[in-house]
Amino acid sequence: MKRIRKTVTSYRCGQCGTDYDKKSEAAECETGTCEPRRFRVGDEVRAIQSRFCSRRQRSYKVTGKIVRISRPEPYDAEVLLKGFGVERVHDHFRWYEVEYVCPPCGHIERAEYPADALKCC
Repeated sequence: MKRIRKTVTSYRCGQCGTDYDKKSEAAECETGTCEPRRFRVGDEVRAIQSRFCSRRQRSYKVTGKIVRISRPEPYDAEVLLKGFGVERVHDHFRWYEVEYVCPPCGHIERAEYPADALKCC
């Protein structure tokens, strides 16, 4: 039996930690601007868009506290533009995880939002 070894080289963006096959792609990602932190852990926030409770079949606005902030990620138009209506302002953005009580059913839930989809209470 013969053992085959293969070395794979990848390049990582210093801002978001995303791995790329080409050095030029990683360098391009790294030169992009990074969104500043708008909120801190423990801040009370309110979501701009409504959510839907499948248990009680009602819509509601999320109001809760930020429990976690992700490291910067590259901008993804499909998620941010289509899902939240957030246009490209910075090349890297952060997800803010909000813990809240669902008003219709009373369950404690968590949801992630970009900064442009939240506002201070």
